[in-house]
Amino acid sequence: NNYFVITYDKVYLMGATADRLTALIGGGSSTDDNIPALQTEILWGWGLTGDTGGNLYFSDYGSCVVLKYVKASGTVVTVAGMRGNCQYNGDYQPATNAMLAPMGIFFHDASNRLYIADVENNRIRFIQFPIGFIDTLAGTGLSGYVDDTGRFSSFSSPYDVWIAESGSLYVADMENNRLRRIDVSGSDVDVQTVGGDGSANYNGEDLPAEAGGLWSPSGVCGDSTGNIYVLGSDASFAIRKIDSQGMISRIKISSDGKYRACNSCVNEVF
Repeated sequence: NNYFVITYDKVYLMGATADRLTALIGGGSSTDDNIPALQTEILWGWGLTGDTGGNLYFSDYGSCVVLKYVKASGTVVTVAGMRGNCQYNGDYQPATNAMLAPMGIFFHDASNRLYIADVENNRIRFIQFPIGFIDTLAGTGLSGYVDDTGRFSSFSSPYDVWIAESGSLYVADMENNRLRRIDVSGSDVDVQTVGGDGSANYNGEDLPAEAGGLWSPSGVCGDSTGNIYVLGSDASFAIRKIDSQGMISRIKISSDGKYRACNSCVNEVF
């Protein structure tokens, strides 16, 4: 019943009643491994995910690393990246020897994989545990827009990743202004566009998702009923909903504090 929040320099624990935040990780100046979590330096925290064992994984984009909070010991270790080196230096190697620019991350318990949106290298990558090797799932490494299979597909600044209960992996493809879906269950690793027409604008409600504008999507998640939620990076930071029928709409916070589908609310303030 706990929630966790990441900021640019700390990870906080938020209780079930959401009445207080307690610093759990960060705020320190150490870049060593196996140190108490509050001594860890975080330069630009972004992605945050966890596994069923209660361990947390978070990306420090400012340091070009992905770190793990080990619940049993309360310490932090590096699981991917080399501090200060965000370029790409190859796959099929221990993740701690690899260079990357990590933003959104997602741990998938069923496959024991940590997926990473490698934003500057235009790749979707993963670490296979317990081996700890890193590989590219999709993306040529060059900025572009191509729906194809695996390494033949192209992204432009992929910012976030999330896996649905169906096993499909969704990517917030920021500079392409699109939501992409990757089939990670088959051998072909098909990449398809499922939201956004490529334009950075708002063009209405209740449209087929691929005809709806997505403004620099920077976050993606979903629920158990098949709805996908995409965070835009326009001035309003509007959240778009793509339902299980593939229709896109906006959502807003209603008077009871809950999100609901928002139809014809172009002029409302979010």
